[in-house]
Amino acid sequence: GLALAGILAIASFVALQGNPASVQGGWLWAAALVALLLATMGAPAWPREERQASLLPGPMSDFFGRGLPLVPPKLEAVLVGAILLVGAFMRVFDLEYMPGIFGDEGERGMDARAINEGANPNLFGYGWWGVPNLYFYIMSGFMRVFGDNMFGARMLSVVSGLLTVWFIYKTGRLLWGARAGLIAGALVAVSPVALQFSRQAGESTP
Repeated sequence: GLALAGILAIASFVALQGNPASVQGGWLWAAALVALLLATMGAPAWPREERQASLLPGPMSDFFGRGLPLVPPKLEAVLVGAILLVGAFMRVFDLEYMPGIFGDEGERGMDARAINEGANPNLFGYGWWGVPNLYFYIMSGFMRVFGDNMFGARMLSVVSGLLTVWFIYKTGRLLWGARAGLIAGALVAVSPVALQFSRQAGESTP
């Protein structure tokens, strides 16, 4: 699998070296990423002691941290659900009109709308302001589902913001345990900066 990924990456490099807008080179690059992902899916988990619930030292391994509470799995699941629900509500409430509509959002939306109206730009090329067309293709799908308006245009950022909450929770949990993961997820769910970028139609959040 790794050898195949390497061959595909080299083939992509050769195709793109002569023509940076080569569609064939773009698909070879995407195939290399898929091959790399599939080759590593069967890798064994990170070795760790059975008693330790995280990769880095946590409450169970620190002499001075023994008093820290451990979170029961069922309670953890409920808390994660609550964090995601609060994060989702704060991102979709009055989404179409707040915090106002900016010109750049309209430019991005027009590129996505053009795709929905039949335009077929190179998936591996770029559109408005040098933004990769992949973003506009994904945004156009969201606008088909959620509406041809600012609500639909901003939903890609909303979903990306919620995925960020989930992955930050998972990262904190992996490294320091459930308690740290819950705290990290809760903070980013209501972070003003995270909310700002989750409520605007921009490529920065995805």
